[in-house]
Amino acid sequence: MNFFEEKGIKDSESREDVGASTCQTSDAVVPAPAMKKKASEKRSRSDDGLSDLIKEIGKFGVAYRETAQEIKEIIGLFKKEAEGNDRRMSIFTEIMKTEGLSNVEMLIAGEHISKDAHKVDFFFSLSNEFRKDYVIKQLVDCRSYQPSFDFGPSRDM
Repeated sequence: MNFFEEKGIKDSESREDVGASTCQTSDAVVPAPAMKKKASEKRSRSDDGLSDLIKEIGKFGVAYRETAQEIKEIIGLFKKEAEGNDRRMSIFTEIMKTEGLSNVEMLIAGEHISKDAHKVDFFFSLSNEFRKDYVIKQLVDCRSYQPSFDFGPSRDM
């Protein structure tokens, strides 16, 4: 005897009818709410899994937004660095506009100022009337230490 014969299902009935709203046997009609209860329990378990999945996906969303913000900050730093490089490249052109300096003084001042990003920024923040004074000050600063190779009186005497 198989499962269907135990429940009183005739061979002529299709097995698909077992899951219908009511199960008919030869003796009585049994409503199917018990089967729905099992199905709803399964749904609640799958809902728990779905809510866990949504929480995990939410974590990825937060991580994505944080990463996107960090990337924007890095792009800003690269832009600032590129602008600084452009300014350093143009420092010599601006120093050449300063009157009264020899070519060597322009080269020395340009090299000295362009080595330090703060000096470049400060130079470009000055008006034209102060730039000449700043260039002269930088020339004095970089010439303040000039090593001397004079080791005392000559021994040729």
